[in-house]
Amino acid sequence: MRNRRRFRFAVPVCLAVAGMLLLSGDAASRLRFGPAVLVAVVEGSENPGVLIGRSFAYVDESGVVAVDAVTGERRWTVRESDLRAGGPVNFADLVLGAPGTAPTVYAAAFVLLPGPQRRDAVHLLALDPATGARRWSTRVDVPPGSTGHAVTLVGVDDDTLVFRQNRADGPITYAVDTRNHRLRWAVRGVEAMLVDGPVVLAKIDAPEGRSQVVGLRTSDGTRLWSDGPQGHSLQVESLGNGLIYVHGDWFDEDYFVSFLRAATGASVRSMDIDDRLDQCVFDQRETIVCATHDETAPEYALAVGYDVETFQARWRATGTRAPLITMAWNGALYGTREKRSVVLDGRSGQIVDVLGFEPVLMNRYAAVADDPDHPRVLLHPVIGRGRDAGN
Repeated sequence: MRNRRRFRFAVPVCLAVAGMLLLSGDAASRLRFGPAVLVAVVEGSENPGVLIGRSFAYVDESGVVAVDAVTGERRWTVRESDLRAGGPVNFADLVLGAPGTAPTVYAAAFVLLPGPQRRDAVHLLALDPATGARRWSTRVDVPPGSTGHAVTLVGVDDDTLVFRQNRADGPITYAVDTRNHRLRWAVRGVEAMLVDGPVVLAKIDAPEGRSQVVGLRTSDGTRLWSDGPQGHSLQVESLGNGLIYVHGDWFDEDYFVSFLRAATGASVRSMDIDDRLDQCVFDQRETIVCATHDETAPEYALAVGYDVETFQARWRATGTRAPLITMAWNGALYGTREKRSVVLDGRSGQIVDVLGFEPVLMNRYAAVADDPDHPRVLLHPVIGRGRDAGN
């Protein structure tokens, strides 16, 4: 098999927060950015932070920090000592509140509680993104033997916050009621991957070392369906409107993509996907873009844009003209093509602008990009509109 390049898409839900203003598709395609502001994050973190309005919140060595996304000026800090948790604290992850609810940044911290026997806990905080004020906090006791980086905030629906622990003895998924701040349910052997409204998409063990995707009811953890795709290195992503896709591999690099309805697990069979395609992203408007890239043979690269309603192909690009997408926002695709950082129109696949970076988060105020050489991210403030770059 060829050595395909796996790449990350930013999660669209991070941008769909109540009160956030979105620009039109034309404006989103042609934003201009000012000089980058450097922001240090925890080394080894897979979560660059969360962007909400003019605030960018992230985890550093001091705790949870929020800066002005345009100027880089610090707005607030929640330090480990502020928790008064009764033991050593390690902030682990952040996630944004669900669309349609009060804008909220949720933070998770791993706590080692003192006592004659080891006791572990996860401390959860709901923070005002503008001020850092604590709306509420709660503690969930977890089995001993965990580490702070094993805590992942998976997502939130209207009234349930879901997090997981990846442990040596198997994953555990937890759900906390955001109204009374109590544990709703916990399930061993289930690795939650995504919250899609009333459904938690998760992985369980399957025969021959594979995993299988299942759907749980967010409110009580009841298994809704259990016949999802099986494979290795499974990932689950949301495409909006209750549509998800699952990608993974059967053996080594024999990749596959499956499209499902989150509520039922039913396969969307009307979508004729080339079996080479192994990554997809929704442009948040009308188009699902699927792609594959081969580091050793770029002539095999392929990208196809599909209509989200009819699943018919709108455009197709091959070889060096196939874009490598890092994220999508408001009808625009961001990534690289022919060694340039570009912005493409999701509907047509045409280049509309050229950038000097590849964003992983974006809103109308700023774009966030990884620094590949240091444990930090770069904030690029929006300063206006750009111009057509041609194709």
